[in-house]
Amino acid sequence: MKPAIVLKDINFSYPRSKNILSIADMSVFSGEKVFIHGASGSGKTTLLNLISGVLVPQSGSLIVLGKNMQSLSAGRRDRLRGDHIGFVFQNFNLISYLTIYENILLPLKSSSKR
Repeated sequence: MKPAIVLKDINFSYPRSKNILSIADMSVFSGEKVFIHGASGSGKTTLLNLISGVLVPQSGSLIVLGKNMQSLSAGRRDRLRGDHIGFVFQNFNLISYLTIYENILLPLKSSSKR
């Protein structure tokens, strides 16, 4: 069975930050439950943003559902996230002129899986 998520030699840091998220080797299999724990600022949200394609690592290899995330365009990463990854942003990113219901349905409009 192939893992759904594979990270190898991943490095990421934000501009002007001395903190670096560095992951030598991590795999997650479909159906596996993973608990991510750490202090504030330790990279938990950054890791999730990398796996979901919101961010792209500066080095290493990140494969999600058989797709090399670094080789996908931003639009393709958005489609992969919309079709296969449930993602709730910390700051919600709601569109103010839409109703709650319309905000909930919005990702379905760009998904090929609807």
